[in-house]
Amino acid sequence: MRPSSFTRTTTPTARQIDAHDTSEESLRTGLNMRTTPRPSATSRLLFGPQTTGMPSPALQREEAVAGVMRRRSSMNRSLRALEEAILTPQTHTLRTPSFLGGSTARTSAAAQSTPYDTSSSIPRHQLSFSQLGSFGGDVSLDGAAEDDDATKFETELPSAVEETRQQFNTIAFAPEEHPASTAIRLLFDEFHLCLKSYPLTAEVLDLVHSYEEACQKAWQSLDKSSLKSRKQSFVHAPKQSTTYNTGVLLREERNSWRLIYSLYKDLLSVSGEDEMMDFDTPSCFAYSEKNIVESLYRRDRAVRLQQVVVDWLEKCAEEDMSSIFMAEFAADSVCYERTLHELNRIDKPHGQQGCSTRLLVTEIDPDAPHRQGRHLVDGDEEDEADLIRNIYFFIRAGRLDEAQKLCNRAGQPWRAAALEGWRLWHDPNYYKDSADQPQPDERNNGDEILPVEGNPYRDLWKCCSWALAEQTQYSQYERAVYACLSGNLEQILPVCSSWSDYLWAYYKTMIDVTVEQEIFSYPRPDRIRENLPDGYWMQRSLTPEDVFERIERYNTMSGQLNVICKYRSVQKNIILNDMDSLSADIRIWLADTPPPPHHFLRFLAHLVLFLRSVGIVGGDDSVCNSVLVQYVEGLIREKQSTLVATYTASLMPDERVSVYAKFLEGITDTELKKECLKLAEKAGLNVQDITRVVMENIRNIEQEDFTLTATYVAPLETDISEVDKKKVAAIDWLMFEPSQRYDALMQSNAIIRGFLATGKLSAARDVFTKIPKDSIEVVHQQWRRRAGKNSMPVAMTSAVREHLCVKMYLDANDAFHDWFQRFHAGIPTAPAATSTVTTMQERMRLEHELKKYNRDVERWSRDLQEQTGITVQKIYDVLLFDGGGWMREDEGDGDENRRQQLCVLRQLCLPGMVFLLHQVLHSTRRYAECVQLADIVASESYQLYKVFRQDELQKFLQLVHNSSVEMLDGNVDPLGYSLV
Repeated sequence: MRPSSFTRTTTPTARQIDAHDTSEESLRTGLNMRTTPRPSATSRLLFGPQTTGMPSPALQREEAVAGVMRRRSSMNRSLRALEEAILTPQTHTLRTPSFLGGSTARTSAAAQSTPYDTSSSIPRHQLSFSQLGSFGGDVSLDGAAEDDDATKFETELPSAVEETRQQFNTIAFAPEEHPASTAIRLLFDEFHLCLKSYPLTAEVLDLVHSYEEACQKAWQSLDKSSLKSRKQSFVHAPKQSTTYNTGVLLREERNSWRLIYSLYKDLLSVSGEDEMMDFDTPSCFAYSEKNIVESLYRRDRAVRLQQVVVDWLEKCAEEDMSSIFMAEFAADSVCYERTLHELNRIDKPHGQQGCSTRLLVTEIDPDAPHRQGRHLVDGDEEDEADLIRNIYFFIRAGRLDEAQKLCNRAGQPWRAAALEGWRLWHDPNYYKDSADQPQPDERNNGDEILPVEGNPYRDLWKCCSWALAEQTQYSQYERAVYACLSGNLEQILPVCSSWSDYLWAYYKTMIDVTVEQEIFSYPRPDRIRENLPDGYWMQRSLTPEDVFERIERYNTMSGQLNVICKYRSVQKNIILNDMDSLSADIRIWLADTPPPPHHFLRFLAHLVLFLRSVGIVGGDDSVCNSVLVQYVEGLIREKQSTLVATYTASLMPDERVSVYAKFLEGITDTELKKECLKLAEKAGLNVQDITRVVMENIRNIEQEDFTLTATYVAPLETDISEVDKKKVAAIDWLMFEPSQRYDALMQSNAIIRGFLATGKLSAARDVFTKIPKDSIEVVHQQWRRRAGKNSMPVAMTSAVREHLCVKMYLDANDAFHDWFQRFHAGIPTAPAATSTVTTMQERMRLEHELKKYNRDVERWSRDLQEQTGITVQKIYDVLLFDGGGWMREDEGDGDENRRQQLCVLRQLCLPGMVFLLHQVLHSTRRYAECVQLADIVASESYQLYKVFRQDELQKFLQLVHNSSVEMLDGNVDPLGYSLV
C-alpha cells in the first residue's frame, strides 16, 4: 500500500524539452537551462552550502543529465532523418502524438514493434491492451456487419484504422501473388506434413503442438513481409493491410491450437501423477499457503483447467505486447521529476512559476496529488498514466515481475513493493505435521535457514487492495491493477474491451475466490485471518457457463459470425468441453452462404480429426465427416492433389470411394494419375473400387440413346468431341493394375456400345486400341490364380465374348473401308487416247503406257479380288458369329441394362453389315453370292431376319432383286444357275 507520506531525497533534473522537439533554438535553450541551474532552498537543505571550486552533487547530476539529453537530441535528429528517408510523403503529414515524448531517458517501442503495431496512429487513452494487440474480436474476413451501438467491444478508431477494418471485412482470400496467400497456402502442406509425422494416438499432443508451431512460423513470415512492405511506397499499403489482417487470423488459429494443447495435456495426463497426498489433519498446512494451493491444484481438476485458461490468455497477451507502446524509464529515474524540478524553480530566488494555471502539489510523496487535490506537471501526469497503464498490461500478460521492474526503473519502488503483497506465504524451513511438532521441510536438509516466501499478511493486503480499487479518485487503470490482484471483478471489467479481456477477468476472479476459500478453510494457529469484503465472497457463484453467458451480453455484433468470432466460439466450447454445442455451431457454419473460408475449414478439419483421435466427439460423427468432406472438396477445387488422399481416408467408409473418384475425374496427366493412385494406396483407400467408380462416372456423362426405336446410323470416321475424348482417356484408370483387366474389358465394352449406337466408329476404335492384346489371357490367368480350375462366371465370359464381337465388328468395318478405297480410288487411270500418231516415238510411248496400264489393272484386279475375299470373310465372321450370333444376350447375365443394349446393337449393326456385304458382292459382280446372302438372312440357324425392321427387309429384297436382274442380263439364272 501507499505510505501516508513520502519525501524524495534526490535532486531534481530538468525534463522539460519535449523529446520530439529537436529544433536548434529549443535545444539550445533547454541545454542552457540545464547547465546553469540556480541553487534553491531545497538543495541547500539537502546538501548544505556549496564550496568554492567544487560543484554540488545537484549540479553534477544536472550536468550529467544535460549531457545525456544532448546525446539523445542528436539521436532523435538521426532517427527523424532515417524516418523521413523510409516514410512516404503521405505519412509525413501525420504528426507524432504528444504522448510519445516527455520524460528523461524515455524511449518508444516503435523500433521493436511488429508490423501489426497500431500505436502510432491510435490514441492510447482510447484503446485497451487487447485492442492494441489484435483489435479484439472486431476483425472479420467474411464481411459480417457490426452494430453501430456497440459499447463494450467497439471503440472509436481513427479513420485510417477504420479504413483498414473495412478493407479487411471485404477480403475472402488474398491474391495468388500476395505473401499472405502464400503463407496460407503453405500451411495446407505444413499441416499435412504434421499429420503424417505423428500418426499414432499417443503422439496427438505433439501433433497439436506442431500445428501451433506451423501457425507461428507462418505468422512470423508475414511479420517480416509486412515490415518490409512498410518501408516501400504508398502503393503497397493495401498489400500491407491484407498481410496484417491475415496475420490476425493466423494468430487466432495459433492461439486456438495452444489452448487445445494446454487443456488436453491435463485431461489426457496420467491420473497417478496428479494424485493428492493424504493428510490427517488440516494443521499440517498452517504455515504454508503455498502448500494449500498446490494441494488444491493437484486435487481439483476444474481449478487446474481454469488456471490453464488464464495462463493461455496471459501467454497470448504477452506475445501481443510487442504492438503496445511501452514507456521506458532509466534506471536512475526520479519519481515526478518534472514536478520536483518545477517546485525547486519556484523556491529559487527570482524563480518563476510555470505557465500552467493548475495548482501544483507542494509535496512529492506518492499520495500528494490525491491528498492535496492538486496536480502534477503535465509531463509527470502523462508519465504516471503511462506507467499505470503499462503495469496493467504486464499484469494482463502474467508478467508481474516485469511490472515491478518497470516501477523500479520509473523511480517508484514503493509501487513494486505494493504489487508484491499478493504472493502466497510459505516458510520452506518447516511445516507442521501437528500443532505442537514442527518438522523440517523435505526440501531443506536442515543445514541452512531458507528465506520465507510471500506475504504472511496476505489477507490484510487483499482487503486494502480491494478498498483501493473501489476509490474513484484513482484512475481506472490503477484501480484495475489492484483489482486484478485482489479479485475485484467489477473494477477490472471497465478496462476490458475484447472477448479475451473479459474471459481473463472472469476466470482470474474465479480462481482467486476458489484459492482464498481453500486457504480460509485452514485456520492459522498464530492469528485470525482478516475476513475479505462481502462483495468478494459474492463472486463464489460464478461458473464457467455463467462467465460465457455474461461475456456474450457485452457482444453487440450482428447475428452473423465472422471468422474471428468462429474461432472464439471454438475456444469457448473447447474450454467448456461442450462438444454438442461445437457440433451445432459447425453445422451452421458449413451451411453458411458463402461457405467459410478454406483456411478456416482447414482448422476445423484438423480439429475434428484431433477430437476423433482422442475419442471426444459430441453427438454423432456426421459433423466431423461433413467438415472433412467440405475440406476435401476445397482441396480438389484448389488442385492440391497431393493432400486429397490423406484426408479422404479419414471420411466415412461409404464416402471415401465416391469422394476420391470425383477428385480423380479432373486429372488428365498420366503421370499424375499414377501418383494419385499411389497416394491413395498409401492412405489405405480401395484403389480398385475408386478407379471403377471413376470409370463409371465418366462413362455416364452424356449417355447415349439405347432405345429400341433408334434408327441405324452408318459408321462414320467423324471427329471426336471433348466428352468422347474424356471417355476414351478414362480407360487409362483401369490399365495400371493387371488385376483390373476384367474391369477394363467391362468398362471398355460399355463405352464402345455407346459409340457404336451413335455411329462413332473412330471413337470406338480408339477405346478398343487402349485394351492390350493379351487382355483375354490376363483375365483367364487372374481367374485361375484366384479360383483354380473352376469355371469362369457368366458375367466374365460374357465380357470376354463381347470384346471379341467388338474386335470382329471393327475388323469388318476396317476391311470394308480398305476395299472401298481400293475399289474407287485405287483403280488405274487409262492413258489419254490420241486421234493421230505421227511419229514412231509417240507410237512407242503410247504402247508403253498401255502396257503399264494393263499391268496396273491386272495388279489392281488381283489386289481387289484379294481384298474382296478378306472383306467378305470378315463381314461373314460378324454375321455368322459362333455361339449364337454376334452380341448375343446371355441368359445368365444379371445385367438387364446390358442385355437391352446388346439387343439394340444387333438391330442397329447387323443389318448394316448385310448391306455392306451386298455392296461388296454386287460391286464385284458376284451376283450369285448376293442371292445366297438372302438365304443366310432367312435361315433359322442364324435368324438374322429378326434384327431387320420391315423397311430394312424391303430394302434388302430390292437389292437382291437388282442382283438377280444383273444375272438375267448375263444369261444366268436369276437364282444363280447357268442358262446354257
